[in-house]
Amino acid sequence: MFHTYFNRFLSLLNIEQAELARTDYISGTTRDEVSTSELSITILSNLLSANLDVGLKRSLSIGYHDNVEIRTAFVRVLCNILMQGTEFSNLSDTAVGDKYDELIDILTNDTSLATAMAAVCPSSEVDELTISLLNIFESRGQGYELLEAVIKLEVEETESESELLRRTCVATKMLSVYAKWKGAAYLKATLQKVVERLMMTSKDLDFELDPTRVKSQDELKMNAVQLQIVAKVFIDDISASSSKIPTAFRKICNIISTAVTARFPEAKYTAVGAFIFLRFFCPAIVAPEVEGLVTTTPSKEMRRGLLLIAKIIQNLANNVLFGAKEPYMFPLNEFLSYNIYDVTTFLRKISVAPDAITLNSPPSYSRFQNFMLRNAFKSNESFVTARAVYDGGESKDGLSIICVILRNIDADSIDYDTLIFCYLKIASRLWHKPFGLFIDATCYSGQNEPQDELFQRLEALTPTELSRQLSRVYIYNMNSTFRKCFRRVLRAAAKNEGSVFHPDNVQYHLVSNIQDLQGHFHLSQVNLPKETLSVVNDTRYVFQSITRLSRSRGKIDVSIKVGSQFVQITTTKKQEIHQGFGLNAIFNDIFRLGDIDQAPMSIQTDDDSAFGLRAENGKIVMYFTSPAKQDILQAIRGAKVKYSKDARALKSFERLVRPQDVPGTLLNLSLANLGSADHTLRLSSYNLLGALCRAFKFSMASSLLCIKDISVPLDPSKFIISISKKLAETEPQLTTDFLNEFFVGWDSFSDEQKPLSLAYMAPWLPGLRTSLLASDSESDKAKDKISALFRKLIEVAVSDPSLSYVLEQTVWPAIYQDETLLDLFLEEVVKNGLSIGIHDDQAEILTSIVTGIGTITIRGKVISRLRKALNRSSLRPTKHLPDNAVWAEICVLLQFCVSLSFDSGIQSQLYLPEIFHIVTMLANIGTPDVRFLVHRLLANSLHAVCTSFTLDEARLSKLRGALESLSEGKSDLFSSYAAATFGRDGASISTNQEVGPSLAATESLAALLFELCSVAAPSVDIANAWRARWMSLVASTAFQNNPAIQPRAFTVMGCLAREEVDDDLLYQVLVALRTSIGRFSDDNNSDMMVAIVTSLSKMMAKLPSASRYGYQLFWLAMSLLRLVPPGLFNCTAQFLESVLTNISSSGEMRGERMVPFLLQGRAPLEDAALALDEAYGVHFNSENFHFAACACLVRGLTDTMTKSTALRVLSTFLELTSWAPNEKETRAVDVSGSPYMALILARVGSAEELKDSLWHVGINPASLPSLSRVHAIQDVSVMKEKDLLLNTAMELVDFQYLEDALQNRTLSWLNDLAKEKPNVILHLCAPIASILDEVLLHCQNSSTLEAAHELLQTLSSNSKFSQVLDSTDMLKASLDDMGFGGLWRSCTFSNSLEQDGHCFGLTERLIELIII
Repeated sequence: MFHTYFNRFLSLLNIEQAELARTDYISGTTRDEVSTSELSITILSNLLSANLDVGLKRSLSIGYHDNVEIRTAFVRVLCNILMQGTEFSNLSDTAVGDKYDELIDILTNDTSLATAMAAVCPSSEVDELTISLLNIFESRGQGYELLEAVIKLEVEETESESELLRRTCVATKMLSVYAKWKGAAYLKATLQKVVERLMMTSKDLDFELDPTRVKSQDELKMNAVQLQIVAKVFIDDISASSSKIPTAFRKICNIISTAVTARFPEAKYTAVGAFIFLRFFCPAIVAPEVEGLVTTTPSKEMRRGLLLIAKIIQNLANNVLFGAKEPYMFPLNEFLSYNIYDVTTFLRKISVAPDAITLNSPPSYSRFQNFMLRNAFKSNESFVTARAVYDGGESKDGLSIICVILRNIDADSIDYDTLIFCYLKIASRLWHKPFGLFIDATCYSGQNEPQDELFQRLEALTPTELSRQLSRVYIYNMNSTFRKCFRRVLRAAAKNEGSVFHPDNVQYHLVSNIQDLQGHFHLSQVNLPKETLSVVNDTRYVFQSITRLSRSRGKIDVSIKVGSQFVQITTTKKQEIHQGFGLNAIFNDIFRLGDIDQAPMSIQTDDDSAFGLRAENGKIVMYFTSPAKQDILQAIRGAKVKYSKDARALKSFERLVRPQDVPGTLLNLSLANLGSADHTLRLSSYNLLGALCRAFKFSMASSLLCIKDISVPLDPSKFIISISKKLAETEPQLTTDFLNEFFVGWDSFSDEQKPLSLAYMAPWLPGLRTSLLASDSESDKAKDKISALFRKLIEVAVSDPSLSYVLEQTVWPAIYQDETLLDLFLEEVVKNGLSIGIHDDQAEILTSIVTGIGTITIRGKVISRLRKALNRSSLRPTKHLPDNAVWAEICVLLQFCVSLSFDSGIQSQLYLPEIFHIVTMLANIGTPDVRFLVHRLLANSLHAVCTSFTLDEARLSKLRGALESLSEGKSDLFSSYAAATFGRDGASISTNQEVGPSLAATESLAALLFELCSVAAPSVDIANAWRARWMSLVASTAFQNNPAIQPRAFTVMGCLAREEVDDDLLYQVLVALRTSIGRFSDDNNSDMMVAIVTSLSKMMAKLPSASRYGYQLFWLAMSLLRLVPPGLFNCTAQFLESVLTNISSSGEMRGERMVPFLLQGRAPLEDAALALDEAYGVHFNSENFHFAACACLVRGLTDTMTKSTALRVLSTFLELTSWAPNEKETRAVDVSGSPYMALILARVGSAEELKDSLWHVGINPASLPSLSRVHAIQDVSVMKEKDLLLNTAMELVDFQYLEDALQNRTLSWLNDLAKEKPNVILHLCAPIASILDEVLLHCQNSSTLEAAHELLQTLSSNSKFSQVLDSTDMLKASLDDMGFGGLWRSCTFSNSLEQDGHCFGLTERLIELIII
């Protein structure tokens, strides 16, 4: 009604009259006749002032009307109501409640008002009025007064005594409701046993008296007898209950008896009977299952019998016999006459007034009453108009329905108490009959998902009688989001068998399509929103054969429908809602086109047909595979282009206006219009501002004066900003509503006005902290409100890039001055970036926003978020980082970080370790554009160092050179530069054949950046601090399970381990190594293990001699050397070398002391070490330690890629064992008997290799013989034959893979040995014979063939040799006896031993023994 009148008077403000009114307003001249415009403004002012609660929320939008004249008029209206002294406090719930309390006082002080309403109440509203009146009077203890008044009214209006309390009216309805409230326990105590007994014997009884339904007269007589017997039991039980009847019933019966006696003295007991029998006992007898007397529904025959029993009892109560209407009941008139005295006596007894009565209602009903009264006067119009909760008519089978439209529940405009109230208000009208609940989940996004407390509160507030009537729940368009909520409801209900939502207490119907819906409802009657029904026909493209990928439910077959407004994702088969409940449904996820976008894949898959979709700003993400991937994405993109945001169905939303909202709302209206180009509007807005300050007693009131004749300049920007700033400081309570209103009116501002608007809005932003986050009790909700405002602000910045300068100068400083606000703002910027991706044009605007803030604080926060996002990738680890769920966030933050890094020396100085960490973790990952971002981040950071740091020319030149070299190649970032410039350590990933280029590039990059720390640092202390910080960042990443970047982290850790390494760090590395070995055995991916072992190799140089792990690491290295395939030999051999180098730093470990010390360190590891020796067939002990070590290294001497490393390790062993214990003689002279020497001599391929291997042992290279006679260095005459046998056997390992020169030398050596030590060759005859066969058949080298012929002649000339040429038994027995039975099985280059899980498990066990 308000809306109608307000619009009618508003329409009178036409342009011509407005112009005339403006002339008067400006000139101040008087007119004899008041203009229509002035009258309209006055009327509108009075109308709005008198109806503030409804008027403001319906009219505020006029303050932003496109028509300047109408807007001016409305501003004047607002000014008028302020100057009239309108009390805005009347808008509060308390004020409104007080008003209605006064109304209730009027209603309850005199029952004549209630009876007057009852007298004129239409039949359609009887239920609602009855419940409302009972709630009001009962809550004040006046329930009986109300009943007495309406009963007297009903008696007075009744024409004959036969009609007393029998028509449908407020009085009879009130008696029925009251009887249910007060008499449930009494009813069960009186009738439950007799009804249960009757139901148990129902098959043996027949009560039918209608001759047309009975076969014979005998049966008819028998039925009459049975009916009288059972009816007598009911009558006796009811009559005997008079002493147990509730006092409330006695009071009501007494009221009825007294009221009737005055007009119909003879009918006082029949009137009581009309209440107690017609309204109470008889309905329960006819339908005992409804009242909870029985759990099963009576059969059709039993229902007929119960109906006849109720007829008999009701006739007794009415004191009448059966007449012509039902002649077949005549035989029972004698029975009625016999029992009428008992019933009359019962009615007389219960009509006696009780001595005392209680006014207490049952607890559940009291809670219901109090709640309904407390909320009755809250504004619930927003729910009704938004169609969130409403009366939905009836189903096809006549069940009353309450509809709940989930998507229309807006938490910002309504609270859950109001939601419950709306539901209970409708349900209370259905108190006496079953009803159902229809839940429309179409387009439900879970944004305002109800918490468990809502359902618990609903059950607590709903009286049992009302809960029992909810018999059916329909859910339409079940989707994945509502499924989560529904599962929670089911789980909670399952814990309480009495819960209204327990599947045993209510029927669930899950409706998935319009055809099923039409099977239950007439769509014209259920009043579903048009949007719900229009989705069905909104289909332009339908795609089948699509599989949805779900982490929890696996693969699900779905179809995707793309329409002009919606995208529908529908499962082809029913999906289980919750295990154990037997509920299944077709899922139909429906999203508006404007809310859905393509999402990057975060589920690992090699399928090119995989794609992702996200909705609700990334809160909902789904993944699919389909051969029609491109067609689907193209259809969605095409539909989005045609889809206009303006065409999106808007929610019916009314602004809720609270008294505390009014000043902020009106303040924004006045400031916004104060900058208008129209003089009259500027003047009106100035006056509104003055009236507002005076009405609400703002401190600025004295600075403003409302006046008609004042000239406001065309550009009052300085005044507006100044006044806004002062008000923001002095009136912080206005902050939230002012800012909300600002964004409501934003779209109505002209482009010229927007910069000024932002400038006067900015001073209010700091107040968000004090106004919303003052208390911690609701901090989460407050942060959500601030975030919502920031989202609108970001939308403003993104939609209009021309505002970037004014935002940077005025708005961003207001945010970044408060760290809490900056955190919330940055969070929203990142979310916005995630929703659009780094390739969207808007991403550059978001980047400009962050750069525009540009403070050192935000730089640190962006870098910190990026680093933490990297670490969060370990929560759901993936093999490749771009497949991880956090990859999109990493890319967005990386883009921000790059932009912030330009020309920022302070950023480089404060965060250089973080930048280096990020660069090393992300280099060479992802698409080329992401790689370029990483490159630019490093280049910008080094550029800032060069231009901002105070460095000497030498260091500056080095930095410039590095920067220039880095700029040469961007796609394969830093792949080789560092190695060429700064060199590599002895242990390097790049020397391993089976490791990809990524780790090698990371190692090179880390080496470069490590050196740059020293070059760029202003001092040594800062360089050390940078490295320590970088090391801590790397460690935090390295020790998290994350295959995508963990190997990189360990690679970098090895490069950074230049300081002393403590046992705590080593412990964590060893734990990670154990894990990586298990992973390597499972998937054969060696990156992780190689990175850790290489890192360990580099750490050995800084491991103190006091470390508890020192000696035991030797056995770990030896175990790894035997475990890994040939391609990883270098990695483990370098680790062994570094361990030996570390050990050698202690003089005690050299010479003969080395073996005892190492074996002593092995003792705690014997459990695994002995088993490993057994598995490989090479045993370590004090006698053959050196031979075993050589056996483990011999396979590395075959391949040219591993030979130099193996020779270097052999040389290191030779050096360690060649020291003499004599202090005067520092080196041993004779090393000719060493197995290390023998193996080196056997496999060196050139004189240079020989010199390199022996120079540090103390052997003069000039004294060495020629390479062909190098074996002469060994004095076989003094060597034990056992030792010589082992040396020679190892020399024969992998003979077939050796170069011709080595084969030639070995054959010559065997020939010499056969002559000098025939017993040694005797054991080796069989393998030598095999070698000779191979050489003579396939060799093309003449020298080698000649050597082979000579050896063959030597063997043939000795009969002992000839006898064992075909047998390896002697050799096998000897090797087994010496502990080398697996020499040719596990120590060869080809390594025929397949490393099963046993060897990997033993190695893991060895590490476990080391670290415990």
